[in-house]
Amino acid sequence: MLINALRTGSKVIKNMKEIIYTIPILMSLVSASFADIDRAKQAFDEGDYNYAYDEYLMDAENGHPEAQFYMGVLYFNGVGTKKDLTEALRWYKLSARKGFPIAQHSIANMYEIGVGVEQNYQEAFNWYKKAAVQGLRSAQYSLGEMFRNGTGVDKDEIEAAKWTIKAAESDHALAQYNLSILYDLGIGVAVDKAKSREWTERAAMLGVANAQYNLAAFYINGQVSVGNLISAHQWFTISQRSGHKQAAEGKATLEEYMPAEDIAEAIKRADIWFAERRK
Repeated sequence: MLINALRTGSKVIKNMKEIIYTIPILMSLVSASFADIDRAKQAFDEGDYNYAYDEYLMDAENGHPEAQFYMGVLYFNGVGTKKDLTEALRWYKLSARKGFPIAQHSIANMYEIGVGVEQNYQEAFNWYKKAAVQGLRSAQYSLGEMFRNGTGVDKDEIEAAKWTIKAAESDHALAQYNLSILYDLGIGVAVDKAKSREWTERAAMLGVANAQYNLAAFYINGQVSVGNLISAHQWFTISQRSGHKQAAEGKATLEEYMPAEDIAEAIKRADIWFAERRK
């Protein structure tokens, strides 16, 4: 019952990569240092993008890589200024050439997807690698995907697994899920069912719907806890609420073999799981 994300989950993974451009995630990835950047960050958080633009611009023009990166974010998203992808790329590159990893990752995304530039997988690969070697987990994940698919670089399953492991160990949720599949099928690594289960659980806890579905399957197959249909139902419920289209069918099948009190307990556990995540 394991879902092979490497065959069926690519669309989900591809869409997830676009989150690099969303403001809340970008704002959480770096910390401000100079006074002007502190004021700019506060203005950005409060939605005062015009003031943020003015504050970031001063430091960006003086060569501060973090400010240059955020100028790229402002132009890319069209907040505080008119949307201009060419200008966004210019500021990203000024920051990236000073070694700022998130700027390097943003450039790679633009080249990979073909946003504001002509699509160029080799350029994307080169920029992802610059960020990945500095430890940026999203870049490590993307680099692993490019090695796995042979996109912008020769296909190399061992290199793909290496970078996926690095990202997974830094709590990149999709990398953890993909790694569970790699260990299950022995792609770039030796088959290891125990590690497959471990990474499935870790990805499930971070909210990956496919991992949650597979974790339910582990419970059904007795690979986590023998015959624990309550836990299986719980994870099918969680997976369904996370958007998995097949989870409802799995849950309905289980309910044919479960008494009402066990079903209620499973739903209660799922409710608690979501409540704890909202804290």
